[in-house]
Amino acid sequence: TISLKKEALNQAAGEEQANIHEEIGLAFFELGDDDQAMASFEKSIQLKKSVGAGYKTLLKLYNKKRAEAAKANDDKSLQVYLSKMDHMMQVSKDVTRGVR
Repeated sequence: TISLKKEALNQAAGEEQANIHEEIGLAFFELGDDDQAMASFEKSIQLKKSVGAGYKTLLKLYNKKRAEAAKANDDKSLQVYLSKMDHMMQVSKDVTRGVR
């Protein structure tokens, strides 16, 4: 469960923390809590750049939020999510190049 994984964060470090944040993000995503999922995925990628399931799901969520902002004519949110998607592309390039 999410609460057990959050407790495990206290004993984890580095890459293990990143993996736990990713697992928490995937759990929140399955529950339909996009905002909590995004926050967990962002923490995971901040701790360890990777292009696994968390990366792909986060990119999907950003694209969903971007589309919602565009439909609502919310230029400010649109720019926020476009910027976040640009950052994700940079993460992908960094991982490919072996930059940590």
